[in-house]
Amino acid sequence: MRTALGTIAMRPRAVRAGFQSVFAMALVLVAQQAFAWPDLRIVKTGPAQASPGNVITYTLTYTNTGPVKSTGVVMKDFVPPNTVALTNTLNGGSLSNGIISWSIGTLNSKAGSSRSFQVRINTNAPAPGSITNRAQIFGKEAEETGKTNDNYSTLITALISNNRAPVAQNDTYTTTEDTTLVISAPGVLANDSDPDGSALTAILATGPTHGTLILNTNGSFIYTPDANYHGPDSFTYRANDCILNSGVATVGITVLPVNDAPVALNDAYNVTEDTALNISAPGVLGNDSDPDGDLLKAILVTGPIHGTLSLNTNGSFIYTPVANYTGPDAFSYRANDGMTNSGIATVTITVLAVNDAPIALNDDYNVTEDTALNISAPGVLGNDSDPDGDPLTAILVNGPTHGLLTLNANGSFIYTPDINYHGPDAFSYRANDGTTNSGIATVTITVLAVNDPPVAQNDAYNVTENTALNIIVPGVLGNDSDPDGDLLTAVLVASPTHGALTLNTNGSFTYIPDANYHGPDSFSYHANDGTTNSGIATVTLTVLAVN
Repeated sequence: MRTALGTIAMRPRAVRAGFQSVFAMALVLVAQQAFAWPDLRIVKTGPAQASPGNVITYTLTYTNTGPVKSTGVVMKDFVPPNTVALTNTLNGGSLSNGIISWSIGTLNSKAGSSRSFQVRINTNAPAPGSITNRAQIFGKEAEETGKTNDNYSTLITALISNNRAPVAQNDTYTTTEDTTLVISAPGVLANDSDPDGSALTAILATGPTHGTLILNTNGSFIYTPDANYHGPDSFTYRANDCILNSGVATVGITVLPVNDAPVALNDAYNVTEDTALNISAPGVLGNDSDPDGDLLKAILVTGPIHGTLSLNTNGSFIYTPVANYTGPDAFSYRANDGMTNSGIATVTITVLAVNDAPIALNDDYNVTEDTALNISAPGVLGNDSDPDGDPLTAILVNGPTHGLLTLNANGSFIYTPDINYHGPDAFSYRANDGTTNSGIATVTITVLAVNDPPVAQNDAYNVTENTALNIIVPGVLGNDSDPDGDLLTAVLVASPTHGALTLNTNGSFTYIPDANYHGPDSFSYHANDGTTNSGIATVTLTVLAVN
């Protein structure tokens, strides 16, 4: 609905001399005359007070509260005297004759937006005083053709004298290590001041390096140093009078050291029966620590029960168990950092029984050539012993040279000599009782020779008709061999058919073919190594014809 509306006046509250807040607002809307509220609404906001030379920002917020759209909507602001509008801030508006205009166009029902701009107050504007700024919006509505729908908003800004910046002074505080520093108001602001007497607030500039900080605007703060930190720390802040900041002030905090008790941890050592345990520095202190990094020393609390102890301040110690004692023992101590003791730490010492080494004796075995030697348990351990009666296991030291060996922990073994090898061989081992090895024992194996038959190869010779064939040593044995390297002899098996033969044991022979015979002939023989014959070899003779 459109009706006439009186001017909306915006009156500032009373401002005391020297009040600093440019942006503190005290706006009072006074309806001078109202018959009905128009559909187009406008509200103007800006600072309630400012000083000559200040740049201030006005914001115009407009809304179509009616049920239908409004067309041809135009919004204007009347730039007040003693100010200059900053044309680069008009936000789409145009300035003419001291009036800023915005062409809104069509504004739908319930739609709205805002425009902001800035003016600079002349430096010679009278202060104290005031600046009155008035804005207007108008347009047409479809529900009442041809009639305007307009509204106004007025804002008065009080002019005060120019503000002077506050002065912030440095501060110093002290706290102890691992202790929170709590400073109540006015805190860091207590030694700060404002030339105009304005109330001050604290604004953090940079925080501390070695702790956490909560700085309140009233100057109070809570500072918590990092755990175990001691030394200097600081933060910076500015004092603010609601308009201007002071320079940066530094708050120095000294965190005084507080001695932290060292931490001693338990230790454990082993030593053999009737043997002194000699532990060098840092000894029991090796796993202890001090939060402050102080040098530690060891202080005995209670000594051992089953031995004697010499504990040095550097943590080294010598413990000698009672003769023939085996089992647990212990002593306790504290670590001291020069001021404070740690809690009690216990050093546990286990005195281990001394094991007597087993005794392994040499062994001898025979096996025939090309035959595996299979010895069942206890095998090589059969003649070995342990003074403590501990069960024994066999551990190979060196294998055999002329065969393959599988030695089992129970002393059984399988030895396979190399093919055709005969002669001595050996391997060595130790007997172990689960803790200690014996000395080295040697197992000697004699591989007994077994004769291998010789190998005889066939031979072939040529001779001319009516001519004797005379073959010298080694003759037919020249291509024969014996695996054992034995000396061979030739033994005739079958004589030739077409001639006479004399075969010597050294392999040489004489063959005389029958008169006028020519053609093939042959004889056969064995090679003998003194014990065994080879297979039969054939000597082929070809008697060549003579014309």
